Amino acid sequence: MTPIDTTRAQAIDGWMSEEELQWLGSRAGESDRLIEVGCFLGRSTVVLAEHVRCQMYAVDPWEKSWEKEVQGTHAQPHHFVQRHPNRYQEFLTNTQDFWQAGKLSVFRGALKNLPVGNVDFVFIDGSHLAENVREDIREGFLRLRSGGLLAGHDYGYASWPDVKRVVDRIFREKVTNPVGSIWAVQV
Repeated sequence: MTPIDTTRAQAIDGWMSEEELQWLGSRAGESDRLIEVGCFLGRSTVVLAEHVRCQMYAVDPWEKSWEKEVQGTHAQPHHFVQRHPNRYQEFLTNTQDFWQAGKLSVFRGALKNLPVGNVDFVFIDGSHLAENVREDIREGFLRLRSGGLLAGHDYGYASWPDVKRVVDRIFREKVTNPVGSIWAVQV
């Protein structure tokens, strides 16, 4: 794998590790069109947008309700939320050059409402609650071209047990864990 420069992405608060950012950049470089579900401040979005060949769609509601999901899990997400009360505006600032150039389309809402399909890669890192993980997987799968890649974050992460439980239940032995807490399935 050719090294991916993740300097810009790492300057943005988020949970994606260097190794995971490298993997994302490499997969984006193999994709003409991709969708990212759950963008927070844009750490992973930046790497994806830097390397996707044509077009990227960023989907996130950027709602305050997410704060309830992270409270009581562990300190880091809760502190990130407290430090960034205007997440949507920060995301737009962090990704401004991509959406101004037309390489990134920002969609504030749920994946089920995104009227885009036939993409090469869908990356899911939205809500980590079981019913939401199931819905994002279902909706992501519907938007993939045949042979596309469906992947997500926080697989096997103790604070988000629903992610692994749901992914394993749906994909069984087809799921791989290529790096860190990323899960992936070629469809």
